[in-house]
Amino acid sequence: MSHYFETPDTPAEEKTLTITCCDETLRITTARNVFARKGLDSGTALLARTMLTLMPEDAKRALDLGCGTGILGILLKKKHPSLDVWLLDINPRAVSLASRNCEQNGISCTVLRANGLTGVQTTFDLIVTNPPYHAGRNTVIHILREAWEHLTPQGMLLWVGRHQKGGKTIMTRLQEMGIPCETVERESGYRVYACRKTARRA
Repeated sequence: MSHYFETPDTPAEEKTLTITCCDETLRITTARNVFARKGLDSGTALLARTMLTLMPEDAKRALDLGCGTGILGILLKKKHPSLDVWLLDINPRAVSLASRNCEQNGISCTVLRANGLTGVQTTFDLIVTNPPYHAGRNTVIHILREAWEHLTPQGMLLWVGRHQKGGKTIMTRLQEMGIPCETVERESGYRVYACRKTARRA
C-alpha cells in the first residue's frame, strides 16, 4: 500500500506510454509506486467512457480524485477545454507525474497533493475515482463519503470497482448512509457506480 500513503523511496524507473482512449491519444509518463504503471487498466477505461457519457451538460468544475498519472482528468480536459479540472493524489510521485502529463498533453489543470479531500473547500459538479481498494474497505468508503460531501447541489460522483470483490458491499454501505448509489455501466466484472445529488432526469 506504500504507493497510496507514503513518499516512495524506490527508484522511479519512469517510462512514457502512448495511450488511446475515447478517441484521444495521450502521452502518459508512468513510474513505480504509482497506480496503473503499465497503462490504462480495464476498470479505469470503463470509468473514462462512462464519465464522458454521463457528465452533466452544465458542469463547470470536475475532480479526478486519486488521480495517479492523471489519465481521467486529462481526458476530461481534452474533451471539454472550458471545464475547470482538478487532479488530487496523496502520493507525491503521482502528483509530479500528473502535472507533467498535463503539460505534455497540452492542457492546464489544477494538480495538488492532498489526503483525500481534507482541507479542500471547493465543490465539484463531477467527481470521478478509481479508489484504492488495497487500502481497505473502510478507507474506500471514507473517500467516497468525503467526495459526496464535496459535490455541488446538482453534482455527481462516479466510481468504479469489481462488483463481486467489494463493489457491491460498498454500494450497500453508502446507501445505508443515505447516499443514493446505482450501477450505471458494467463490463468484464467491473461496474461504474453513480451517486447523484439530484434524481436522474427522465
